[in-house]
Amino acid sequence: MPSGKTKAMMEIRAMAALLQRIHMMKLPDEVKDKLWTLTAYFNSLKDLGKASTLVEDDVKDFIIRTANRLFTSRRLIVSADELTSRVTTTELNETLDKLEKLEYSRINMNNKRYASNVLLATNMISVGIDVARLNVMLLVGQPKLTSEYIQASSRVGRSYPGVAFVQYDATKSRDRSHYERFRAYHESFYRFVEPTGATPFSKPARERALHAVVTAMLSLCPLSIRPIRPAPVRTRPSPAVARGVVL
Repeated sequence: MPSGKTKAMMEIRAMAALLQRIHMMKLPDEVKDKLWTLTAYFNSLKDLGKASTLVEDDVKDFIIRTANRLFTSRRLIVSADELTSRVTTTELNETLDKLEKLEYSRINMNNKRYASNVLLATNMISVGIDVARLNVMLLVGQPKLTSEYIQASSRVGRSYPGVAFVQYDATKSRDRSHYERFRAYHESFYRFVEPTGATPFSKPARERALHAVVTAMLSLCPLSIRPIRPAPVRTRPSPAVARGVVL
Protein backbone atom coordinates (compact mmCIF):
# COMPACT_ATOMS: atom_id res chain seq x y z
CA MET A 1 0.00 0.00 0.00
CA PRO A 2 1.56 3.35 -1.03
CA SER A 3 2.46 5.88 1.63
CA GLY A 4 3.14 9.40 0.43
CA LYS A 5 2.89 8.33 -3.23
CA THR A 6 0.00 8.36 -5.66
CA LYS A 7 -1.66 5.20 -6.91
CA ALA A 8 -0.37 5.78 -10.45
CA MET A 9 3.21 6.22 -9.23
CA MET A 10 3.05 2.97 -7.29
CA GLU A 11 1.68 1.14 -10.34
CA ILE A 12 4.59 2.45 -12.41
CA ARG A 13 7.21 1.49 -9.86
CA ALA A 14 5.73 -1.91 -9.05
CA MET A 15 5.37 -2.98 -12.68
CA ALA A 16 8.77 -1.61 -13.69
CA ALA A 17 10.51 -3.24 -10.71
CA LEU A 18 8.97 -6.65 -11.40
CA LEU A 19 9.74 -6.53 -15.11
CA GLN A 20 13.34 -5.37 -14.70
CA ARG A 21 14.18 -7.64 -11.75
CA ILE A 22 13.02 -10.73 -13.63
CA HIS A 23 15.26 -9.63 -16.51
CA MET A 24 18.23 -9.29 -14.12
CA MET A 25 17.76 -12.62 -12.31
CA LYS A 26 20.61 -15.07 -12.89
CA LEU A 27 18.46 -18.04 -13.79
CA PRO A 28 18.44 -20.53 -16.66
CA ASP A 29 16.47 -19.36 -19.67
CA GLU A 30 13.93 -22.14 -19.17
CA VAL A 31 13.17 -20.95 -15.64
CA LYS A 32 13.22 -17.25 -16.50
CA ASP A 33 10.77 -17.87 -19.35
CA LYS A 34 8.18 -19.11 -16.83
CA LEU A 35 8.34 -15.73 -15.05
CA TRP A 36 8.65 -13.51 -18.11
CA THR A 37 5.01 -12.45 -18.54
CA LEU A 38 3.63 -10.06 -15.92
CA THR A 39 -0.14 -10.25 -15.50
CA ALA A 40 -1.74 -7.09 -14.12
CA TYR A 41 -5.31 -7.48 -12.86
CA PHE A 42 -7.67 -4.48 -12.59
CA ASN A 43 -11.15 -4.07 -11.15
CA SER A 44 -12.45 -1.86 -13.97
CA LEU A 45 -11.75 -1.01 -17.59
CA LYS A 46 -11.13 2.59 -16.54
CA ASP A 47 -8.19 1.61 -14.34
CA LEU A 48 -6.91 -0.75 -17.01
CA GLY A 49 -7.00 1.98 -19.65
CA LYS A 50 -4.91 4.26 -17.45
CA ALA A 51 -2.40 1.48 -16.84
CA SER A 52 -2.13 0.79 -20.57
CA THR A 53 -1.03 4.38 -21.08
CA LEU A 54 1.46 4.09 -18.22
CA VAL A 55 3.05 0.97 -19.73
CA GLU A 56 3.55 2.75 -23.04
CA ASP A 57 5.49 5.62 -21.47
CA ASP A 58 6.17 5.86 -17.73
CA VAL A 59 6.93 2.18 -17.05
CA LYS A 60 9.46 2.09 -19.88
CA ASP A 61 11.09 5.27 -18.59
CA PHE A 62 11.37 3.92 -15.04
CA ILE A 63 12.90 0.67 -16.36
CA ILE A 64 15.60 2.72 -18.13
CA ARG A 65 16.30 4.70 -14.96
CA THR A 66 16.51 1.51 -12.89
CA ALA A 67 18.88 -0.15 -15.36
CA ASN A 68 21.15 2.91 -15.49
CA ARG A 69 21.26 3.13 -11.70
CA LEU A 70 22.24 -0.55 -11.40
CA PHE A 71 24.62 -0.47 -14.41
CA THR A 72 22.87 -3.27 -16.23
CA SER A 73 21.00 -3.80 -19.47
CA ARG A 74 17.38 -2.74 -19.58
CA ARG A 75 14.43 -4.87 -20.52
CA LEU A 76 12.69 -3.97 -23.75
CA ILE A 77 8.92 -3.55 -23.48
CA VAL A 78 7.11 -3.04 -26.77
CA SER A 79 3.48 -2.85 -25.68
CA ALA A 80 0.95 -4.50 -23.38
CA ASP A 81 -1.56 -7.14 -24.44
CA GLU A 82 -5.12 -7.23 -23.14
CA LEU A 83 -7.66 -9.82 -22.09
CA THR A 84 -10.72 -7.62 -21.77
CA SER A 85 -14.14 -7.13 -23.30
CA ARG A 86 -13.04 -4.04 -25.21
CA VAL A 87 -10.87 -5.97 -27.69
CA THR A 88 -12.19 -8.04 -30.56
CA THR A 89 -12.42 -11.83 -30.62
CA THR A 90 -9.65 -11.97 -33.20
CA GLU A 91 -7.34 -9.98 -30.95
CA LEU A 92 -8.22 -12.20 -27.98
CA ASN A 93 -7.34 -15.34 -29.94
CA GLU A 94 -4.07 -13.76 -31.07
CA THR A 95 -3.19 -12.89 -27.48
CA LEU A 96 -3.94 -16.43 -26.27
CA ASP A 97 -1.84 -17.88 -29.09
CA LYS A 98 0.93 -15.47 -28.14
CA LEU A 99 0.79 -16.79 -24.58
CA GLU A 100 0.70 -20.48 -25.43
CA LYS A 101 2.48 -20.93 -28.77
CA LEU A 102 5.98 -19.46 -28.75
CA GLU A 103 8.84 -19.89 -31.20
CA TYR A 104 12.37 -18.85 -30.23
CA SER A 105 14.19 -20.80 -32.95
CA ARG A 106 17.03 -18.91 -34.64
CA ILE A 107 16.66 -21.07 -37.74
CA ASN A 108 13.07 -20.17 -38.62
CA MET A 109 13.43 -16.41 -38.15
CA ASN A 110 10.33 -15.48 -40.15
CA ASN A 111 7.97 -17.37 -37.84
CA LYS A 112 9.57 -16.28 -34.59
CA ARG A 113 6.96 -15.44 -31.93
CA TYR A 114 8.07 -13.91 -28.66
CA ALA A 115 6.29 -14.09 -25.34
CA SER A 116 4.05 -11.32 -24.07
CA ASN A 117 5.80 -8.98 -21.63
CA VAL A 118 2.76 -7.42 -19.95
CA LEU A 119 -0.79 -8.79 -19.92
CA LEU A 120 -3.53 -6.44 -18.72
CA ALA A 121 -6.74 -8.17 -17.65
CA THR A 122 -10.04 -7.67 -15.86
CA ASN A 123 -12.43 -10.28 -14.45
CA MET A 124 -12.47 -11.99 -17.86
CA ILE A 125 -9.34 -13.83 -16.76
CA SER A 126 -11.03 -15.18 -13.62
CA VAL A 127 -12.71 -18.12 -15.37
CA GLY A 128 -11.57 -20.35 -18.20
CA ILE A 129 -8.00 -19.08 -18.61
CA ASP A 130 -5.45 -21.79 -17.88
CA VAL A 131 -2.06 -20.76 -19.29
CA ALA A 132 1.10 -22.36 -17.94
CA ARG A 133 3.32 -19.29 -18.41
CA LEU A 134 1.21 -16.97 -16.24
CA ASN A 135 3.15 -17.17 -12.97
CA VAL A 136 3.61 -13.54 -11.88
CA MET A 137 0.58 -11.35 -11.12
CA LEU A 138 0.03 -7.85 -9.78
CA LEU A 139 -3.49 -7.21 -8.48
CA VAL A 140 -4.12 -3.47 -8.50
CA GLY A 141 -6.68 -2.87 -5.76
CA GLN A 142 -8.70 -5.38 -3.77
CA PRO A 143 -11.36 -7.01 -6.00
CA LYS A 144 -14.97 -6.32 -5.05
CA LEU A 145 -15.74 -9.95 -4.18
CA THR A 146 -13.65 -12.48 -2.31
CA SER A 147 -14.64 -15.16 -4.81
CA GLU A 148 -13.36 -12.95 -7.62
CA TYR A 149 -10.12 -12.42 -5.70
CA ILE A 150 -9.62 -16.17 -5.28
CA GLN A 151 -10.43 -16.92 -8.91
CA ALA A 152 -8.20 -14.16 -10.30
CA SER A 153 -5.19 -14.91 -8.13
CA SER A 154 -5.46 -18.62 -8.89
CA ARG A 155 -4.74 -17.98 -12.58
CA VAL A 156 -1.02 -17.91 -11.76
CA GLY A 157 1.01 -20.93 -10.76
CA ARG A 158 -1.18 -23.44 -12.59
CA SER A 159 1.72 -25.61 -13.78
CA TYR A 160 4.76 -24.01 -12.15
CA PRO A 161 5.38 -22.10 -8.90
CA GLY A 162 3.85 -18.63 -9.09
CA VAL A 163 3.58 -15.46 -7.03
CA ALA A 164 0.87 -12.79 -6.75
CA PHE A 165 1.36 -9.27 -5.42
CA VAL A 166 -1.47 -7.02 -4.22
CA GLN A 167 -1.25 -3.23 -4.44
CA TYR A 168 -3.81 -1.62 -2.14
CA ASP A 169 -5.21 1.88 -2.55
CA ALA A 170 -4.62 3.96 0.59
CA THR A 171 -7.54 6.27 -0.29
CA LYS A 172 -10.10 3.43 -0.03
CA SER A 173 -11.18 2.30 3.42
CA ARG A 174 -11.89 -1.24 2.19
CA ASP A 175 -8.36 -1.63 0.85
CA ARG A 176 -6.91 -0.28 4.08
CA SER A 177 -8.97 -2.78 6.05
CA HIS A 178 -7.67 -5.68 3.96
CA TYR A 179 -4.12 -4.37 4.36
CA GLU A 180 -4.43 -4.20 8.15
CA ARG A 181 -5.72 -7.77 8.47
CA PHE A 182 -3.85 -9.21 5.49
CA ARG A 183 -2.57 -12.35 7.19
CA ALA A 184 -5.78 -13.22 9.02
CA TYR A 185 -7.80 -12.69 5.84
CA HIS A 186 -5.59 -14.93 3.72
CA GLU A 187 -5.42 -17.67 6.32
CA SER A 188 -9.20 -18.11 6.15
CA PHE A 189 -10.48 -16.22 3.12
CA TYR A 190 -12.74 -19.06 2.01
CA ARG A 191 -15.13 -18.25 4.84
CA PHE A 192 -15.41 -14.69 3.49
CA VAL A 193 -16.79 -15.86 0.13
CA GLU A 194 -20.10 -14.14 -0.55
CA PRO A 195 -23.20 -16.29 -1.21
CA THR A 196 -24.20 -16.41 -4.84
CA GLY A 197 -27.69 -15.52 -6.00
CA ALA A 198 -29.92 -17.63 -8.22
CA THR A 199 -31.89 -16.38 -11.21
CA PRO A 200 -35.61 -16.87 -10.38
CA PHE A 201 -37.26 -19.79 -12.17
CA SER A 202 -34.20 -20.73 -14.19
CA LYS A 203 -33.89 -24.44 -14.96
CA PRO A 204 -30.92 -25.13 -12.62
CA ALA A 205 -32.65 -23.22 -9.82
CA ARG A 206 -35.88 -25.21 -10.30
CA GLU A 207 -34.05 -28.53 -10.36
CA ARG A 208 -32.15 -27.72 -7.18
CA ALA A 209 -34.71 -26.01 -4.99
CA LEU A 210 -38.26 -26.43 -6.33
CA HIS A 211 -38.91 -29.78 -4.63
CA ALA A 212 -37.95 -28.35 -1.24
CA VAL A 213 -40.20 -25.32 -1.74
CA VAL A 214 -43.17 -27.49 -2.77
CA THR A 215 -42.67 -29.77 0.23
CA ALA A 216 -42.57 -26.79 2.59
CA MET A 217 -45.70 -25.30 1.00
CA LEU A 218 -47.63 -28.55 1.40
CA SER A 219 -46.66 -28.86 5.05
CA LEU A 220 -47.72 -25.27 5.77
CA CYS A 221 -50.78 -24.99 3.51
CA PRO A 222 -54.18 -24.11 5.08
CA LEU A 223 -56.65 -26.73 6.30
CA SER A 224 -58.94 -26.17 3.31
CA ILE A 225 -56.33 -27.86 1.12
CA ARG A 226 -55.07 -30.56 3.46
CA PRO A 227 -57.29 -33.54 4.34
CA ILE A 228 -59.13 -33.00 7.61
CA ARG A 229 -58.22 -35.49 10.28
CA PRO A 230 -60.11 -35.38 13.59
CA ALA A 231 -57.98 -34.80 16.61
CA PRO A 232 -57.77 -37.68 19.09
CA VAL A 233 -60.26 -37.48 21.96
CA ARG A 234 -58.61 -37.09 25.32
CA THR A 235 -60.50 -38.36 28.38
CA ARG A 236 -59.82 -37.56 31.98
CA PRO A 237 -58.25 -40.48 33.83
CA SER A 238 -60.20 -42.05 36.65
CA PRO A 239 -59.19 -41.25 40.26
CA ALA A 240 -57.81 -44.78 40.70
CA VAL A 241 -55.52 -44.43 37.68
CA ALA A 242 -54.40 -41.01 38.86
CA ARG A 243 -53.53 -42.35 42.33
CA GLY A 244 -51.56 -45.19 40.71
CA VAL A 245 -49.53 -42.76 38.62
CA VAL A 246 -48.75 -40.58 41.65
CA LEU A 247 -47.70 -43.58 43.75
